[in-house]
Amino acid sequence: MGETALKKDLGRNPARIKKYKPQEAIAGYLFTLPAIAGFLIFVLGPMLYCLYLSFTRYAIVDAATGTPPAWVGLGNYIEMFTNPISLFPKSLGSTFYYAFGSMILSILFSLWVAVLLNRKFLGRNSLRAAFFMPSVMPIVATSVVWTWLLQPQFGLLNYLLRLLHLPQRNFLGDEALVIPALVIMSLWFCGGTIVVFLASLQDVPVELREAVAIDGGNKWHEFIHVTLPCISPVIFFQFIIGLVGAVQIFTQVVVMTNGGPNNVTRFLNFLIFEDAFRHFRMGYASAEAFTAFVIVLILTALIFKSSNFWVHYQGGDK
Repeated sequence: MGETALKKDLGRNPARIKKYKPQEAIAGYLFTLPAIAGFLIFVLGPMLYCLYLSFTRYAIVDAATGTPPAWVGLGNYIEMFTNPISLFPKSLGSTFYYAFGSMILSILFSLWVAVLLNRKFLGRNSLRAAFFMPSVMPIVATSVVWTWLLQPQFGLLNYLLRLLHLPQRNFLGDEALVIPALVIMSLWFCGGTIVVFLASLQDVPVELREAVAIDGGNKWHEFIHVTLPCISPVIFFQFIIGLVGAVQIFTQVVVMTNGGPNNVTRFLNFLIFEDAFRHFRMGYASAEAFTAFVIVLILTALIFKSSNFWVHYQGGDK
């Protein structure tokens, strides 16, 4: 029923117009109250307090002595970028090197695997489960396994290099190889992304694929001109989620590299943790955390802006 017809129908039948009931509004607010309260208490409140602490000199031990935070203004932010011994600029570069590398590689790998698993062949369901299972394993256990795989003396990867008469590498001890090694390791957790891509591929309209075949196109034309535009909103979603998730890398660093070699893998989360809980500089760590938050927010906004040029929606609206 069109909008005009609906208005005429409501005009002829006033009884169909539901009256506003304050009790229903109150009930709705009560149902949403836990989510709103949780956001205010556990998200917005800590964010605002972090912003306040970023302008102060404060340590956790000060809470035990009753010492209030000392206001330093922009001192923490200036120190981050001007102090010669500050690790924040290097940590920022390493973090986004890893984040963009793992995000792009994970999307390409997941999409490739999803396209293969979308075909009909014997054992397809078992293979789908096999690709998804590693993503539900504990990150600590996975990090220990990969530490052994990349071990320079008796690791499996170097063993294979010896069999091929190739030079062995210290993947976790070489500044040039450690981040690429962690990027490749990130493929281990692509199971969820593969499942999402697989579901999106199954929603591509069949009639559009048939139209490509009728026009004389091959599978590559079908993938470029039909499949990719149809699943571009899903790629955009995975792009955002992958970036935000990759920036938060922490456990792998603690288990595998402890920030080395030469602070190359001292990523933002690990650096903030050390400054806050090892060096007891909570105010300085809060400034690092809020700066990282603003940078990620700006990058996310730019990605959203770029979506106008490459994300296509079937309804025509963005």
